[in-house]
Amino acid sequence: MKSQMIGYPSDAQENIRLPSERLILRFPIAATIAALDAMTATTQKLLLRDNPSMQELMDLIEEGETVPPHLFIAHNMIDNLDQIRITIHAYFQQIDAQMSQIDFNDIPF
Repeated sequence: MKSQMIGYPSDAQENIRLPSERLILRFPIAATIAALDAMTATTQKLLLRDNPSMQELMDLIEEGETVPPHLFIAHNMIDNLDQIRITIHAYFQQIDAQMSQIDFNDIPF
């Protein structure tokens, strides 16, 4: 029995957070990091769509078929991209916590 490669749906929505203007004025790097988050989310979805799942790869190995190593490398890249996105989201949470502690009443304008 041969397994078919099933593609992942490409219309899944991601939670890509866009920084506010206030945040960008205070932390200009936030815009670049938000772009990096969007790029990693897009790359991750494309890799998932174009490669078989790990379960499908394991099924192919159990059936005695040869699986090219680049398919496993793709899943390693997917895991690394996911780790980058977790780090980015943690960074934005820390920035939000810092921004909520700043008192804006002392601004002269």
